[in-house]
Amino acid sequence: MIGAGLDSETAARLKKVARPVLLPLLRRLRLRRTTKVPRLFVKDLLPQAEVPTRVEVREDRTILVNGEPFFPVALYYARDEIDDESGEGLARLRAMGFNTVFFSGGLESANRLDRIWDAGLYVCYRPPGQLCCDFVLLKKVVSRLARHPALLFWEMDDEPVLNGVKFSDVEIGCRVVRSVDPYHPILCNQWLSDLDETEEMRRWAGLADVYGFSTYPVPSWCWGRRLKLVDQGWPHSIAVVGAQTELWMSYAPGKPIIPVLQAWAWNCLEDEEAAYPTYQESRFMAFQAVIRGAKGLHHYGMVSSSRPNFACGIPPKIHEDLDRTHADFLEARRRNRRFWSYYSKVVKELSLMSCVFTSHDAAWTLEIRERQTPECGKESIEWRVKRHLNSFVILLVNASDVNVTVVILAPELKGRVLKLWGEAKSIEVNSDGLFRDVLQPYAVRIYSDQPDLLAPLSDFHTSID
Repeated sequence: MIGAGLDSETAARLKKVARPVLLPLLRRLRLRRTTKVPRLFVKDLLPQAEVPTRVEVREDRTILVNGEPFFPVALYYARDEIDDESGEGLARLRAMGFNTVFFSGGLESANRLDRIWDAGLYVCYRPPGQLCCDFVLLKKVVSRLARHPALLFWEMDDEPVLNGVKFSDVEIGCRVVRSVDPYHPILCNQWLSDLDETEEMRRWAGLADVYGFSTYPVPSWCWGRRLKLVDQGWPHSIAVVGAQTELWMSYAPGKPIIPVLQAWAWNCLEDEEAAYPTYQESRFMAFQAVIRGAKGLHHYGMVSSSRPNFACGIPPKIHEDLDRTHADFLEARRRNRRFWSYYSKVVKELSLMSCVFTSHDAAWTLEIRERQTPECGKESIEWRVKRHLNSFVILLVNASDVNVTVVILAPELKGRVLKLWGEAKSIEVNSDGLFRDVLQPYAVRIYSDQPDLLAPLSDFHTSID
């Protein structure tokens, strides 16, 4: 039996790897378990008054929690922190800037959900059966735990297209969930290897309420099958995050898109520091996703781990020599801790900026009047203008690996002085509405015309080593 004697997450990972191979065989042999679907009645619908956390979607795809804008800054995996009965581990995640964690469990989960909620966190909850089986139990879990204030989303099985999950089975699971709990959206997260999967991805988008994708582009030599996307015109760089965000928005019109960003390493022992995104790369990928329309950000990784975890690359493989595996684990954990020493600052910034991210877009936009690239290469300047607290905030990135000098027209900011956050300087906009800036590779800019508007972020980045 797959997973015998292993911890639950390692067993789940092995099952995930084996499923695409074993399921077709089991189907051919007609050994797959008969699906039992519970009867659904109008009386199964939970009264709204019994659901303390209700989630809706604004017309611009922004997530609303009890009517208030909410930008999920979420983490896979928080296993050790959730298991810490003192609550201190979860409190550290909240202080870091996370407001949501991934969670799985059954009817026995109320105590752990209490612990998560006490720390000020919500959950993306993958129930037993992962919405593709165990429908009788699913109905019971949804009926009981939809009433818990920590619940934000129900979540399908991970990357269902990649893992060969049957669409018609998940259709049943979604119908069961919605017949009981229409107050929490259903999240689906996918992995795209080839644009030939477009129609399949679009079909799953119709089944989900919130759609996401996993993207781990560092290092570039680990793309494997995803190099097909480069052949199909996508950038072979971290700028792929923005391209995929935009594609996912086209798959799911009107629905929030939440990318899953890289907070882990494919193989930190062999690739060493190159295995992890740098601080600048991490910050760029997050802001590019938001500029392209993301309404939340998941982070695939683990801040701390007391035992090996395949999902977070700690260690990247198990050896026959368990002493060697243990040594690899200790080294991988050391590297992971170093990574989080700066990635935690990215998370904190996203948390501080969430009020800007959930603000409405401004009624005007920028215009690039001139680009200059001292070095060879193709530049790409991307931006979004937000109206926040009766002022404007400009989010802008350089989605290229070369320096770019740019002249920008901001018609609504003529004659004003823009604070350039994190750079300890300001930029003047002339009487024609033009200003000039020099952008390093994958640079992120946050401009505001109000000196105190983003005070918590003032020079936040100058302290990064």
